[in-house]
Amino acid sequence: MSLGSKTSRRGVWQWIQSRVAAKLGIGFLVMGVMVIACAATGGYLIHRYDNSLAFLTQEAWRTSGAAMDGVLGVRAQMLAVENIRQGIEVSQNMASLEQSKITTQEAFQTIAETSVIPGEQVHALQEQFQRYNGALEQLVASYTQMDQSWTALREHSNHFVKVGEIVEELGDSTVEELEQNPDKPFTWNGEIREKWEAADGGMESSIGFLTQLFYLEQLKSAQDIPQMQREISEARAFHQEAMSGMLATGRFDAPFTSSEFPQFQGRTYADVYRSLFSRMAECSDKCINDLLAYRTSAANYQQVAAQLVNHVDQLKEASESSVQRTLDQIDGDRHFAVMLLVGVTAIAVCVAIAFGVICTRAIAGPLRRTAEMVHDIAEGEGDLTKRLKVSGQDEIAQLAYWFNTFVEKLQGLIQHIAANAASMDSSASELDVAATSLINGVEKTRGESTSVRKSSEEMQHAIGDVSETINNMSGSMRLVASSIQEMTTTIDDIARNSERAASNMSRTSQLAESSNHKIETLGSAANDIGCVIQEVEDIAEQTNLLALNATIEAARAGEAGKGFAVVATEVKELARQTAGAIDSIRKRITHIQDSSREAVSAISEMNGMISDASNLTNTIASAVEEQNIVTRSIAENVTNASHMTESVAMTINSSRSQSEKITDGISTVDTVTLETSRGAEQNRNTALQMSRLAEELRTLVNQFKV
Repeated sequence: MSLGSKTSRRGVWQWIQSRVAAKLGIGFLVMGVMVIACAATGGYLIHRYDNSLAFLTQEAWRTSGAAMDGVLGVRAQMLAVENIRQGIEVSQNMASLEQSKITTQEAFQTIAETSVIPGEQVHALQEQFQRYNGALEQLVASYTQMDQSWTALREHSNHFVKVGEIVEELGDSTVEELEQNPDKPFTWNGEIREKWEAADGGMESSIGFLTQLFYLEQLKSAQDIPQMQREISEARAFHQEAMSGMLATGRFDAPFTSSEFPQFQGRTYADVYRSLFSRMAECSDKCINDLLAYRTSAANYQQVAAQLVNHVDQLKEASESSVQRTLDQIDGDRHFAVMLLVGVTAIAVCVAIAFGVICTRAIAGPLRRTAEMVHDIAEGEGDLTKRLKVSGQDEIAQLAYWFNTFVEKLQGLIQHIAANAASMDSSASELDVAATSLINGVEKTRGESTSVRKSSEEMQHAIGDVSETINNMSGSMRLVASSIQEMTTTIDDIARNSERAASNMSRTSQLAESSNHKIETLGSAANDIGCVIQEVEDIAEQTNLLALNATIEAARAGEAGKGFAVVATEVKELARQTAGAIDSIRKRITHIQDSSREAVSAISEMNGMISDASNLTNTIASAVEEQNIVTRSIAENVTNASHMTESVAMTINSSRSQSEKITDGISTVDTVTLETSRGAEQNRNTALQMSRLAEELRTLVNQFKV
């Protein structure tokens, strides 16, 4: 056997030998440890669940929501950019773009603050977002530049159109000269060609200019940009050719006189038209370049935005994967919690059963053996040679030890009484023989007076022996009486302790009955509350019906019943809430009733156990009381025997005095002989009484096995 096993068994043995209070304290301590272990297990599992739920409801939820907000923000910006590019509510979409930028930035900041996404992915997201912001800023800048260019082009186009109309009117005025002089002869190479080119050049210049504007507008949405550029170049060349032919006529070298454009005063029409054409070409080229730059920025923005959205979608998927892992972990924790709780509960139940069995055996076993032995002494064979097994150092072991001491002392007393009874029987026999001899001597004294003195002397010696024997027997009787008195005192103490235990058991039973009655009263009150709740529920149903009838009547009343219909609806809602509250109260009352019934059952079971213990205590008290009665009877008989012995001693002493007087005078022989005969007869009767008393003592002693 190992040292650890020996140490463990020694500890168990020391625990078994400890006091009952220590056993119960250790048992409750172990149960408390089991309860603390269960509570600690529950707290640990709750902590794990709390961490997982906190991760889901805080970190993971914020990350997922931020990722969704980021995707929506980027898509909103892309939509706003597209609307701006198409010219749809530009100012409103610009404001929406700025708002979406703020929302997206806040969402990505939230993602960076949470711990769900790994740091390298968050860093990559931040870099991608910076590239996105750069592309967006470049796109907005290129759009702003393009918009400014197109605005300048539209302003210059308006000026060019007005100036073109003035120039065209001036060219048309040359044709009006032909109309005003229909009979004047003109030649083509002379004046007609010049006038025609002046008039037709203005119209063709306007056509070329409008053609450029048309293709410039088409360029905004065109897919084949090189083709549009060629068309614009061809229109510009046509415009330039028509302008050159028109201005070459010399008709437009006149000073510019239109008051609408004071900035052109002092210059010729040709100079103004050429400067506007050059400015128009510059604005067209700048618009084309800015449009191409905007399209490049837009393409770059679309690519970067798509990459950002794809990256955010990946982060969202990573967040959802983390959430799923957490959910899987929660499911695993739930399984682990169930297994752990089942294991801890099983261990606690096994330990409780083990300690219950050990405590029951350690306490009930010795008490049962003590009760059996007391029952055997009181009503069985009365075997005083048996002893209880003393094991341990607790109160029960002490009870067994002192009970063995009491039985041992009782056995000694019974043995001593039996020995004294035998001695008393022998003395009674001797006394009977002496009395018979004395009677015979008296009869012989009457016949032979000469032998009186000799017989008297022999009688004196016999009476001296009898007196000594009687004195010894009297001392033994007093010793027996004293021992029986001590045993009676001990039995009285046991009886009082048993009565006190029975009284405590009865008081405990009364308290349990009182608690049972109070709990039953509580259950009855709960039933009464249930009846009241049923009445309230009936009232709620009637209120609901009244509200329904009121709604119907309000519907019939039309417009006049609308206010009443609102009140009826509120009453109906109140009835519904009352019904819900009643159902909740009914469930709680049902729970109270169930708890009351369980408490009544537990108290009834405890009351039964207390009643059994009280019956056992009463049985012990009854047995002790019977033993006390028997002991008192023995004490009384021994006392009577002692008194009789003293009486015999006095009689013998009187006989000795009479015998001494016989020697003093023969004259009193007859008187002394008569008195001696009477004394001998009394001695015989006393001997018979002593013999009967000894027989009674033997009968009482034979009830016990010593």
